[in-house]
Amino acid sequence: MTFSEAVHNQMSKHLKKIRIKVDPRFAAHEHFKQCNGYEGYILDESDDVVQVMLIKQGSPVVSFPAEALLLQDPHYKLKMFFVKHLKLENVDSLYNDILNSETLDEIEAHLERLGIEGKQLAILYRKFICEEIPC
Repeated sequence: MTFSEAVHNQMSKHLKKIRIKVDPRFAAHEHFKQCNGYEGYILDESDDVVQVMLIKQGSPVVSFPAEALLLQDPHYKLKMFFVKHLKLENVDSLYNDILNSETLDEIEAHLERLGIEGKQLAILYRKFICEEIPC
């Protein structure tokens, strides 16, 4: 096994892998010109910026505007809405449980631990929808 293969192997065990496809709206951005179609690993995420290490020879760590990346997790924005709206800190186990959930059922089960279900849950979903698609 080469060094590059060993590094890739370790990264794939511990980091979220993404495939970068450039939305035409962001194609003029300098970083995107260099990486359309490449794969990479997320090193750090915040509300504004996502740092990605590209998988290619001599690849730098590139920071992208968070809204410019569509991550593979289809529930990412919903999860972030819940943890932000509920003011959960990233040291709380519930914060990690929600972000690591893979289905809506899992997310809702974690919210039930806070007593959020039924009508309260419906209100949160409405708030999320109105935030995503201004009502």
